[in-house]
Amino acid sequence: MSKRVVASVLAFIMVMSSVSSPVMADETVERSESVETVETVETEETAETVESEVVEETVETEESVEESVEESTVETEISEENEEIEVEAQTFDSGVNDSIYYKDLDGRVHFPASEDLIDIRNVSGDQLVPGKYYYVQGDVTINSRLVAKQNGATNIILCDGAKLHANKGIGVIDNGNSDYGELVIWGQAQGTGKLIAKAPGDFAGIGGGFDSKNTDCGKVTVNGGHVQAYGADCGAGIGGANEHDGGVVVINGGKVEAYGGGEMYVFVPLGWADWAAAGIGGGDHGDGGEVRIYGGEVFAAGYGVPDAQAIAVSAAGIGGGDSGRGGNVFIYGGKVTARGGYKGAQCIGHGNDNGTSGDLHIEPNMCVKYEDSDDNLLYASANERVDKCRSKYQAIIEACTHIGETMNTDSIEGHTFTCNHCLTPGHNGEVHAHDYMDGTCIDCGFEAAIPGEFVDAAIMGYSLMLGNDIGVKYYVKMNSAVSGDPDTYVKFIYPDYSDKSVSISEATYDSATDCYIFELRIPAKQMSSLFYANVHCKDTILCSKTFSVRDYADYIYRTTTDANQKALVVAMLNYGAAAQKFFKYNCIRESSLANYYLSDEDKVVPELDASTLNYLKISYSTIRTKSKTPVLANMSLALESETQMRLYFEDNGGCPAFCYNGEMLKVTKNKGYNMITIDSPASQILRIRPIYINGEKNCDMISISPAYYIYLIQTDETASSDLKALTTALYWYAECSNLYAY
Repeated sequence: MSKRVVASVLAFIMVMSSVSSPVMADETVERSESVETVETVETEETAETVESEVVEETVETEESVEESVEESTVETEISEENEEIEVEAQTFDSGVNDSIYYKDLDGRVHFPASEDLIDIRNVSGDQLVPGKYYYVQGDVTINSRLVAKQNGATNIILCDGAKLHANKGIGVIDNGNSDYGELVIWGQAQGTGKLIAKAPGDFAGIGGGFDSKNTDCGKVTVNGGHVQAYGADCGAGIGGANEHDGGVVVINGGKVEAYGGGEMYVFVPLGWADWAAAGIGGGDHGDGGEVRIYGGEVFAAGYGVPDAQAIAVSAAGIGGGDSGRGGNVFIYGGKVTARGGYKGAQCIGHGNDNGTSGDLHIEPNMCVKYEDSDDNLLYASANERVDKCRSKYQAIIEACTHIGETMNTDSIEGHTFTCNHCLTPGHNGEVHAHDYMDGTCIDCGFEAAIPGEFVDAAIMGYSLMLGNDIGVKYYVKMNSAVSGDPDTYVKFIYPDYSDKSVSISEATYDSATDCYIFELRIPAKQMSSLFYANVHCKDTILCSKTFSVRDYADYIYRTTTDANQKALVVAMLNYGAAAQKFFKYNCIRESSLANYYLSDEDKVVPELDASTLNYLKISYSTIRTKSKTPVLANMSLALESETQMRLYFEDNGGCPAFCYNGEMLKVTKNKGYNMITIDSPASQILRIRPIYINGEKNCDMISISPAYYIYLIQTDETASSDLKALTTALYWYAECSNLYAY
């Protein structure tokens, strides 16, 4: 029964009792550590460099000749060689309020221009203007309804520690005509800013309703902070007002708690009347709209009363209000708890008295847990995930950890992994070929009946390069005809379908395993990506294998008893994840990150303390005895499987000579500088390199370590948070590599 119908008979009946809407309790929802989304980074074939100014340390020596210690400005950059690009250190806009910033979906910090910043307390006429950033600092209370109804996105920044009490909620309006409001909510570094939106009348906490008009919801996007939204009598927590639809709701990160409003009255002699709205979605009698969840923690509760009341009133947690259709819901990541299910309403789907659920997409790598009639929390089977979100009172959707996964190892063709809770590729009975090392599969322990049995060639296993480069060694057994053919090679196929061929002449024969070893070095950002290895003889593929660095590293992480080896694997995977985030590579979902399988404790990368920074600071010094000696102007790191240090010297004419480790270095022209390059395996990144200029002794010299670049970035206030995180992870990877190697 709609609220309008009930209102027409209220004058003729007596209200015997009433049940008000649920207490708006501060239910705690733990915050997701990080959220990922797609962001495009434009690159060019000719690398572009943006330089940031830093201060150089000067050092004096005791040479008998008269020496001058050079003070100069060293400019920094970082590049990723496999793409032949240089990625700039991020700089912030000038002329802004330093305390007002927001953190984007990749953890980068942005400072809106001063002219676009408005204190939320200074909203003009309660109308939020598109393109502006309304910031909240301290404890702020607004007793009028804020409204975003003009075309274009309006932004609210919840500063850390701030709290906004929007006591009449926030209207984000779609009135079906020219007005279509969009609201984007941002958080800061700690994500502790909070918005509490409580709606009046028939309105949504955030969404439909302004002035005296009930409306559909426009578009609401939550990227960070902590949002609590409470619908009024008939309004959704986030979504539509009474008898109106949910619009578009996108949640990328932060914490979101949304409670649908409702009322239930018992009448004599007519019986009962009720109103119920969804947590996220439609108001009473409103449809669900579209909901997309990519990350964060989400709790959504539709209004309803227990079965014991024998009253048919309820709305979906996410979806339709009472009598409303479900709309379309897409869950790609994060953790989602949806509560509904009383008297015919679904957790995610339609409300009571409506049989149209709408579409529900749950990513294959996610599982569903639900409460049974005895309040036990159970796992849904992989093929019942959607059904349990429809039929149960409460459902929890989150990334599957494959608890209880079964493995079948009794086949020489390979082994299978079967997870009953999700549809993650590779965990649903697909056959995985054994990865043999010394005749035993490193994954399942299966022992080959006749180790080395093959026709022409067989990939017997692979191992991980540790301590220096990042890469994989493939062990291939061949008969004499194949190994003796000069046209035998292994073609490695990269994730972008480019390839690299390693010929038999480049392979190393290992007598202990009777195998030829083919090596492939892999960039840090691609540790979790799948590569393909095809063994060719002329144009014929003899055997194939897929692999990733992460898979083998995870095996070592789970099985090794060597503390230094485990620490190195942890540091390497954290470095890989940081590289993915910085280079915007395969980081949409947390499950794609290199360190995904590490424990939460091991994913934490320690900050560099003052003593470490001081140690890194003194890793660069110069000694000049000749005024025409080239001056170091710039340095960069190329993050391949190993780290490559590039030094750029001012071009003073002539052909300077640079000597390192007894060998002359090649000098190339690059952007008007003389550039030299020194390869730096991970275990040697912290080592200081003496480079002699125009001679080997009694001449000008530079002493520098690749780690000096880490110091420059860590002390550069304009460097982005992702770049600082990347160089911090690089330091620990270098430190652990050094301990493991030596």
